[in-house]
Amino acid sequence: MLTLVDLPHDGNCVRFYETENRVRTVSRSQVKQPVNARGLGRWRTYEAELRPLIKELDLAGALVGWGG
Repeated sequence: MLTLVDLPHDGNCVRFYETENRVRTVSRSQVKQPVNARGLGRWRTYEAELRPLIKELDLAGALVGWGG
């Protein structure tokens, strides 16, 4: 992700879930977990609603290598 937005590598991004910083959002329990595959495919429930967005992202070249 950092490369995509032209930022230098930062090791803290790899283990973000180990930080002692407080998270004050409804999703705080998710923020404190490592990246996982549990949510893969859940977007398909909303595929019809997301179709216009996906089309625009594709036209902008933002979906290169995306397997959706």
